[in-house]
Amino acid sequence: MLHAPRTAAALGRPLNTFVTIRMWQLGSDEWSVSRDVLRLRSEWFQRWSRRPARGGSCPANGTPTHTGVIEAKGGVHMHWMLHIKSANDDWFEKSLIARVKRQFGIEVIPDGAIEIKQIENPEGLKLYFAKTLIPRYARAWKIKTVSHPGHIAGRAVFTSLNLGPSEWMPRRDAYRASMRGK
Repeated sequence: MLHAPRTAAALGRPLNTFVTIRMWQLGSDEWSVSRDVLRLRSEWFQRWSRRPARGGSCPANGTPTHTGVIEAKGGVHMHWMLHIKSANDDWFEKSLIARVKRQFGIEVIPDGAIEIKQIENPEGLKLYFAKTLIPRYARAWKIKTVSHPGHIAGRAVFTSLNLGPSEWMPRRDAYRASMRGK
């Protein structure tokens, strides 16, 4: 997750959309939230991203590119950074709302359950995501505020495959050299 914004930018798919879903408002709890988020990501977002809108009104978004965290403190919720083409912003929001309604069997999304914003600083946002790191890792990444995420049954951090180590490891040496000014 910590390499995701830089890797996404290097791939030409910068993380430009920030979504917060307060899963507790939809009926999810610490035991079901990982499964619910996985369904949202794998059953919906991956397919949504790869296909154009019906009728050709919006182009395909391309390879799913995203990272996120699930936290339980203050009610289970997820923070999600994604690459969404600007032409697809409205389609993404409408599709996400429709999917959440279908997945959770609700007719109306509760106020404040879904928040979608544009990202201005993905590097800063990743540090906010990483606030639940083990303190020694937080010190290594110079993250000053560390908090316990609360109990989550299952995976609490996720990243799309195209932002994983197989992508960023080959770029690591070049990145380190650029940070040293070489």
